[in-house]
Parts: sequence; C-alpha cells; structure tokens
Amino acid sequence: MTTETTPSDTVRGVVLYCAALATASVMDALVKLGSEEPGPVALLLARSVGALVLVTPVLVVRGGWGRFRPKSWGLVLSRGAILGAATALFFWSLGGLSLPLAYAITFSLPLMLTVLASLVLGERVDWIGWLAALAGFAGILLAIDLPAALADLDGSVSLSHALAALSATLLYAVALIMIRAGGSGETMEALVIWGFIGTGVVAASMMVGESIWGNAP
Repeated sequence: MTTETTPSDTVRGVVLYCAALATASVMDALVKLGSEEPGPVALLLARSVGALVLVTPVLVVRGGWGRFRPKSWGLVLSRGAILGAATALFFWSLGGLSLPLAYAITFSLPLMLTVLASLVLGERVDWIGWLAALAGFAGILLAIDLPAALADLDGSVSLSHALAALSATLLYAVALIMIRAGGSGETMEALVIWGFIGTGVVAASMMVGESIWGNAP
C-alpha cells in the first residue's frame, strides 16, 4: 500500500527541512562560541543527551519502543559510531575555522556522495549528474566568497581544523551510503536513536580519555 503525497505534505516537509537547517546553524554557531569553554567534547555530549531527551518521547509516541530495535545490529551500531566520529571532528574543526569556510568544506558532501555511489554502490552517474554536482558546489563557493574564507587560514592549526572538517564530511557521506547499501530496511526510529547514542558514546569515550591523559604525569 502506497501513501500519496499531497501538496500540503510537500509544503510541510519543506518547512520542516528549513527549520532543521536553521536549528543546525544555530547549534554550529553556539559550538563555535563554546569551542574554548566548555569545549567541543562537552558540547558533543550535551548535544547527544539533549537530542535523546527531546526526540525519544516523540519517536515512542509515533511508533513504540519496538521500532528502536535494528534488523542489523552491526550496521546500525557501526553507523552510529561513524556519525559520532564525524560530529566530533566537525565540532572540533569549528574552533579553528570561520563558519563560512567550515560550511564550504561540508558542501563537498554531494560530490563525495556521487563518487561513493559510483564506486561503492555501482550506481551509474552520467555526465549530467557530475556536472550538476560540480555546478552546485561551485555555486556555494561563489556565494560564500571562498577567497575571503581562505584568508582565515593562518597556519598549521587552522589547516588541521580544515582537514578535520573535510574528514567529518567524508564520514557523513559514508554513513549515508551505508543506509543505501544495507540499511534501507531499518526503521527511521532505529537509525535516529542509535545515531544519537553512537555520538554520545564517542563523546563519553573522548571525555574519559581526556581525563586520563590530562591526569597522566
């Protein structure tokens, strides 16, 4: 049985997507402001716990606890860990990059997805698809004034932050490809919850590591 999408559903989806982007932008700005204190690791853990507190009741009401159980534990747990690592890298990168430059790097995601879809999934990408991905990326770089953004790079520290943002984008692309490759049968609830849990585990592990290494002689 298929569900027909109505114009009102489309409008609601667009509004919700725009609201999600606005929320993510505010979060990134707050992460940048807090990059020194309390630091990216604490913010990462707070983000994971806060998301679980807010989202879990909504998902339970929508589908019940049973929909949190994955069909493939290995895929869902590994994807959660990858998302956690990606978010940690991106949060850390914001401490050394301007937001426009950080976003310029993350907008390479469509290009990465196109390459991974071709190499990993074996999907055929014609020249129009490649041209569209390249044109979209070029348009984003033009809109954010890339030369001015690159002027913010002031040494090896900023370069390492740029590489962290690029690595985070690649990991996000891998997480998306994993859904297409083997996780299309997973419920939305399982993917969302275990993604947040994976991020929280990564943050908690980093916090423990910082505590141990910080107290080491």
